[in-house]
Amino acid sequence: MEATEDTALVQPPRRGRAALFVVVPVAVVIVLLVAVLITRKSAADRADFDRLHNQPAPEIVGTTLDGKPFNLDDYKGKWVVVNFFAQWCVPCQQEHPDLVSFSQRHEAAKDDVQLISVVFNDDLSKVKDFFAREGGDWPVVTGDSGRMALDYSVVRVPDTYIIDPIGIVRDRLQRPVQNTDELDVIISQLNQQLYGSSSQSTSGP
Repeated sequence: MEATEDTALVQPPRRGRAALFVVVPVAVVIVLLVAVLITRKSAADRADFDRLHNQPAPEIVGTTLDGKPFNLDDYKGKWVVVNFFAQWCVPCQQEHPDLVSFSQRHEAAKDDVQLISVVFNDDLSKVKDFFAREGGDWPVVTGDSGRMALDYSVVRVPDTYIIDPIGIVRDRLQRPVQNTDELDVIISQLNQQLYGSSSQSTSGP
C-alpha cells in the first residue's frame, strides 16, 4: 500500500518521539551518576575527617627545613594549625600570603597559636627556595611525609588541620585558606565552644 501524504507527514514525529524517549532516560542516568560520584567523594572526605575528629592528633615527628628536630608533642598547650602543602601546588601558592600574615600576627602577639607546615611529595631544595622567595618562618617539617600524610588521610593539598591545646583534632580545611582571618575565626569559635571564651585557652575542656 502506498503511503498517503498524511501518513508521510505523521511518521517523522513518531520517530522523533521515540528518539526523545531514549535520550531523556539516558540523560537522567548520567545526571544521577554524576550526583552519586559527587556524594561518594564528599562522604569519603567526611569519613576521613570523622576518623580523627575529636581524637588525639597523630604524631608528627621529623626535621625542619633548617635542620632542627621537630615533634608535635612539644607544642602541647598551644593551638596548632598543621598545613600539609607542596610548593608546586597552585592553591598552596595562593593561600601562602594569608598564612604568612596569620603567622606574623601570632608571632607578634606571642600568644598560644602556632602554624606548622608538613611537606607533601615535594623537592626539599625547591621548598627552601619557595620560602626564601615568598616568606614564612614557621616550622616546615620534612621526614616520613608519606606516613604522616597517611595518618592524617591527606591525599591532596592544601589540607589543614586545627589541633587544640591538649592535642585533640578539632577541625579540618580540605581547601585553601580563604583570607588572613579565617583561621582566627575558626579558633575563636572553637575556643568559645570548648572553653566558653574566644581567647586562646590552654586549659582542657
